[in-house]
Amino acid sequence: MTFRELVIDNPLQIEFKRAFRRFFGVSRNGTLNAAILVLCVMVYSILMLVVITYREFMSPIAILILQLIMLTFIVPANLHGAIAAEREKRTWDMLLVAPITNAQIVIGKMIGGVLLLLFVSALLIPATVLSFAGDNDATFGKVLAAEAVVLGFAFFLAALSVFISARTKRAFAAQLTIYAVLILGLIVWPIFTSVLVPYREQGYLLFMHPYYALVRIWDPGSFGSMVGGASDQGLFTGWLQLIVYLGAAAVLTQVTIQSLTNSDGDAGPRR
Repeated sequence: MTFRELVIDNPLQIEFKRAFRRFFGVSRNGTLNAAILVLCVMVYSILMLVVITYREFMSPIAILILQLIMLTFIVPANLHGAIAAEREKRTWDMLLVAPITNAQIVIGKMIGGVLLLLFVSALLIPATVLSFAGDNDATFGKVLAAEAVVLGFAFFLAALSVFISARTKRAFAAQLTIYAVLILGLIVWPIFTSVLVPYREQGYLLFMHPYYALVRIWDPGSFGSMVGGASDQGLFTGWLQLIVYLGAAAVLTQVTIQSLTNSDGDAGPRR
C-alpha cells in the first residue's frame, strides 16, 4: 500500500474534517465549543504575554518542557477512543464491512492526533524563540535536539494510544490504561532506577525517558558530571532518541494493524 493511499487519500480523513467543521461551525454544541475556543485563546495569550514580559528571565527549555507536558496529556486524550470508542458506539462493525484496510483505519485514526500535536507545537514556536533572550547558553542546535525528543515522544505516544485503544472495548478503560502506562514509565520507573541503580548507570536505563533526556541535552555539563555523564552523554543527542521513538512507533503501529487483522479473522475485504 502506497503513502498516498495511507495518508493523502485515506478515507478516514473525512472524520477529522467533519469534527473540525462541527467544532468551528454550527452544531448543537456550538456554545460550548465557542467557550472552549475562547478559553484556549485566553490561555495562549496569557502565556505569550508572560513570555514577552519576562523574556529576559525565560529559557527555551522551560517552553519545551511545557510543550512536552501538554502533549503528554493531549495526545492520549485525543486518541484513546480511536478504536475503543468505535466498538463502544457499535460503529466498528460498519468499518469492518467498509472497503478500507486495517492499515488505513489505524493510520487514519492517527492522522488527527498527529495534526493536533503538530499544531500545538507550532503555536509554541514564537514563545520558544522569544525565550532565547533569557538564556545565554541557548543555541539553535540545542532547541532542535530537544524538539526532536518532544516530537519523537509525542509520535510514540500517539502510536501507543491507538495500540491500547485497539486492545480494549471501552474508551474510558483505554484512557485509564494509557495514563497508567505513563505513570509507570515516567514516574515509577525513574524512582525505581534512582533507588536501586548507581548514578553512573542511570543514564542508560533512562535513555527513553523524555524529561530526563531533555535535561541531559540542555545541560550536559552540570547534570552529566553528577551522574558520571562522560560515559553516557553520547546517548543524549536528541536525534538518537527521535530515531528510537519513531522506530518504536512504527513497530506499535504494525502490531496494531496485525492485531486487528487477527481479531477480525481471515475472511472479509479489509486486510
